[in-house]
Amino acid sequence: MLILRSLRLAVPSLAAVAALAMSAPVANAQDVGTVNVQARAPTTVRLDIRGMDRIAVSEAVHIAASDVCGNAIDNREVDLGDLIPCRDATVGKAMKHYAAMTSSGNVAAIDRAIVLSAR
Repeated sequence: MLILRSLRLAVPSLAAVAALAMSAPVANAQDVGTVNVQARAPTTVRLDIRGMDRIAVSEAVHIAASDVCGNAIDNREVDLGDLIPCRDATVGKAMKHYAAMTSSGNVAAIDRAIVLSAR
């Protein structure tokens, strides 16, 4: 008797669920457009300057600045005519950071890396 009563209650519920499922909108396949992925050259670099004197740091900074600014031009983030100003500004920021690091006097606390960015 209990089973019949449970079935009488379950049948309308199942019918309602079925009706709801039938009335749900059908998922249609959509046209997926092409995905445009571009490889980008790095415009930031971290230089390890442990064991380098000021001249070696300056040479490494100049080379790295040329690289990151050249990459920024390749990525179309900087105009071709702005290579030299970009490089000069990047070198200036890095060497200013280096000067601040070395003037602190606490050699053990000096971060032995400089991060250069073309931006």
